[in-house]
Amino acid sequence: MASHPMLPVRWSGYLLGSTGNLTLYSKDSQHAKKTLRFVFNEIQRLEQKFSLYLADSEINQLNQHKVLLNPNSDWLDLLDRIRTIHNQTHGLFDPTIQTLWNFHKNSKTQDLPLESLSKIGWHQIHYSKSEIRILNKDCEISLNGIAQGYITDKATDILKNEGFQNALVELGETKALGQHPKQRPFQIGIQKPKNETLEKTIELNNQAIATSSSFGSYLLENEQLGHIINPTTGKTVSKEKTISVIADSATTADALSTALILFNDDKIKTFKSEHTYYNIIAT
Repeated sequence: MASHPMLPVRWSGYLLGSTGNLTLYSKDSQHAKKTLRFVFNEIQRLEQKFSLYLADSEINQLNQHKVLLNPNSDWLDLLDRIRTIHNQTHGLFDPTIQTLWNFHKNSKTQDLPLESLSKIGWHQIHYSKSEIRILNKDCEISLNGIAQGYITDKATDILKNEGFQNALVELGETKALGQHPKQRPFQIGIQKPKNETLEKTIELNNQAIATSSSFGSYLLENEQLGHIINPTTGKTVSKEKTISVIADSATTADALSTALILFNDDKIKTFKSEHTYYNIIAT
């Protein structure tokens, strides 16, 4: 009896303001479709926690009231990850830059008052199993530099737990579960914003890649201010730069690709030598 071929089953939708795609390969399309619905429900559940685009999300409640009581394990896990990457990047990955993002968006200038920097910083965030608290009343957080990666990892975990061995999860960041059914790694292109030409093609096998560009999106419609902000200076990145990070975790790759945009070439070289388990690609 001939075996059923591995066929692609796909889902497309929106996640944290951007397009997401998920492709899994299965001989059982009904199981695949049922699992994709499960993944979609998980995406919605996590967006309700971490998305600034949903008015009633938990992160918006935290920013408004400065406290979130009884955070669940996803919050605590993600904050632990942030703390680790904050330390690895010498403070350049910092979710409290939402405070500065709001200023730049509203004032339309790089001329940040010095007192604004005193309102932000990872030290403003205290968390435990009982509560998450923002200490400064003018401080707000954004998880846009890490939540897509976290949700990507969670979606991949569901597929793995459901028995799938070949899938490509693209939810803002990209993660490969196993390899392509044709017995080769998944091939992923790196492309700079506004450039239709691929800069580089890389291969993924049970790995994740995240790419950030200093001018991937803008704070202002006239495209004068990029969206990545240095938490130590309060300024946006003025030099065009694109960084990709390949790691086992999409959460880590997402956050690092954002923070490393703020590193100069020498600091990136040093970071590479100290963290050889990451593959860092500057284009």
